[in-house]
Amino acid sequence: MSILETHRQIEQTEEHLRRLRSRLDQEIVRERQQLQEPPDPEQELKFYRWPASQITRADMIRLTELRKITKQPITRLIHEAVVAYHWLLSQPRSCCDNPRLAWNGPIENCSIDCASCGFFLCDDGQLADWHDPEQIAWERELSQEVHA
Repeated sequence: MSILETHRQIEQTEEHLRRLRSRLDQEIVRERQQLQEPPDPEQELKFYRWPASQITRADMIRLTELRKITKQPITRLIHEAVVAYHWLLSQPRSCCDNPRLAWNGPIENCSIDCASCGFFLCDDGQLADWHDPEQIAWERELSQEVHA
């Protein structure tokens, strides 16, 4: 090995070390920023498997609160939300082409409003009834009487 080749290898190694040091400095700056600023839960993805891969931390917090209130599994809550949203969008002339739906009011007497066109769907407390054991038993008895 000649002196020129050795010198060239040393220069390449030094350049490689400079690049690594630069990357390391960038990582240190990035970690310090993360330690100083807590991540925004609305933007922090939880990285679940598809199709839930875009669920944020804030979404999971809300789903967990809904699970506690309704005493239903999160997957069932998501299923019911998708069914309700699909029903709303598939109804003829129920809403506009670009709906911006919002849930308003407490669970006992809630409504769904569209900020784009003013469409309003009132629940009249039916959501709370879905999880009320007395209401479920009453509906079961009524159904049996109708079918008898």
